Amino acid sequence: MAVENTQKTKKSPRPPYPSYTSFRNYIKKLSDTVIPSQIDRSVFGNQSGTYISLMIGTFEWFGLINENGHPTEKLKNLVGASESEYPEILKTLLLDSYDILREEKIDLRIGTEHQISKIFRDYGFSGSTLTKAISFFLTACKDAGYQIGDHMRAPSPPRGNGGKRKLRGEVDNGGKETPLDCGTTAGEDLDQTPEGMERITVPLRNMDDGVIYFPAGLTPDEAKRAVKAAVFNLHHYYELDD
Repeated sequence: MAVENTQKTKKSPRPPYPSYTSFRNYIKKLSDTVIPSQIDRSVFGNQSGTYISLMIGTFEWFGLINENGHPTEKLKNLVGASESEYPEILKTLLLDSYDILREEKIDLRIGTEHQISKIFRDYGFSGSTLTKAISFFLTACKDAGYQIGDHMRAPSPPRGNGGKRKLRGEVDNGGKETPLDCGTTAGEDLDQTPEGMERITVPLRNMDDGVIYFPAGLTPDEAKRAVKAAVFNLHHYYELDD
């Protein structure tokens, strides 16, 4: 069923798509320490902007925090659960949050990749985020005690040519444009900053954060040239007017 959005209506969170292991590990961390009075960006330390956004979105989706970021009873129950209690509490969260389970839109024991993909596309997912959202859902369901059939799995993430994306670069001495690598090998962890590089997160409204890597320790002049090169390549890649 389509939901009409207005300017006065707060955008509803979508199903989460971080690594389920990351979410589970953070819940364990809270159980070993203390639940902060507010779940905001500062409580995740030096994690990437993408990781933080996805984790906060997950807490919102499950109702673990309210609109002000304050912990709810659901979060306190989940964090305080013993190993034996955790699956049942997680199962309740999943039932409350996913209409797929409440309305029994699919049988996880005998359903197929095509069927689960269609359902998550209706949530507005596509490409790699479709794969991640389904992976989170199925892994969480398995952790909650659901039986997952052999044909129920997330689709493979889309791959570009050779698993990498290329940009046109600056003109070299031979008068030819050289390709500039602007992607990661399929499956590479985007939360890991390559050695010798600095990671700059670019918040994009209503979209996933963008990420730019630059060599660490640039001088002001080198940084200025790097920024100009980045702008040049982005304009050419997206075929934007000057």
